[in-house]
Amino acid sequence: FLFLSFFAPFELMLGVFARNIIYPFGDQSFLFYDLLHQYMPFFQEFVEKIKAGEGLAYSWNVGMGSNFLALYGYYLASPLHWLAFLFPESRLVEFVSYLTIVKIGLAGLGAFLWLDSRQDQERKLFVSFSAMLFSTFYAMSGYVAAYNVNIMWLDCIVLAPLILLGLERLVKKGRMGVYVLALALSILSNFYLSVMICLFLVLYFGCLFLTEPGKLRALWKFALGSLLAGALAAVILIPEAFALLDTDFAVASFPKKFETYFSILEVMARHCMGIATALAQYLLRKRRLFNDSPLCRKSWNFLKKTVFESRSGMLFPCQLPAKFPGLRMAWL
Repeated sequence: FLFLSFFAPFELMLGVFARNIIYPFGDQSFLFYDLLHQYMPFFQEFVEKIKAGEGLAYSWNVGMGSNFLALYGYYLASPLHWLAFLFPESRLVEFVSYLTIVKIGLAGLGAFLWLDSRQDQERKLFVSFSAMLFSTFYAMSGYVAAYNVNIMWLDCIVLAPLILLGLERLVKKGRMGVYVLALALSILSNFYLSVMICLFLVLYFGCLFLTEPGKLRALWKFALGSLLAGALAAVILIPEAFALLDTDFAVASFPKKFETYFSILEVMARHCMGIATALAQYLLRKRRLFNDSPLCRKSWNFLKKTVFESRSGMLFPCQLPAKFPGLRMAWL
């Protein structure tokens, strides 16, 4: 079951590649949208700079010159990305394509290790089979289907179950090694999605703390372990923080009044099967700018028609920043 937890989503993704005649099953590429137009050039620049013996601090090939270390910290910091040097540059497109489905397979493996840790000796086979099945569901979830184009986020999807496994061990057994290492690697790989993981960890720790009596010492271990994880990832966090301070968000003002972009009912509706969240969010934002225009009325009618007919939903808490300007500012 351990091997199946990786190979089941991996083989399913290979089937997707074959169905869409993606190389080597055809002449198509898996790269699209931002993965093709934005992330792939960063990969290319990263590989060329390292092979040329240049540092990662700065690049003259991004715009008119840019802080490349900041780009590396957000887009390229995953340790798995260094595997690119095992392949010729001419195969970098194929490397990125298949690294995506390797990460999806690893997400299944990570979820299996967490779910299977609830081992019941009397029903060992049933628990392991269930863990393998639901780990495949996790790896092939709607979130992964919608956001696999953001290859740098997938590392956090891989590590999230291992972080939870480590947190459970910390609370129940007092061991924080797995928690610290998994969380540090997640923050190092992509600090942006790790912020969301950290917010969830606070909630999950609260649940564990309340359900595990006599675990007061877990409170300081949780705080210490979280700080250690952040310290281990500081080599990326500190340069990234200074880079962010040079952006417009460092001086942007927080919204002074409470308002919403759209109805809470529309947010809840997106949890139905097959919701076009990106299109819906775009049209809803445009609606308030062109309330009286014929184009807006057509767009709004189209949105109402398609809101129950499109392809993917999102988690309700993750949509709240899009609804409230204040939360959106804090999230960004």
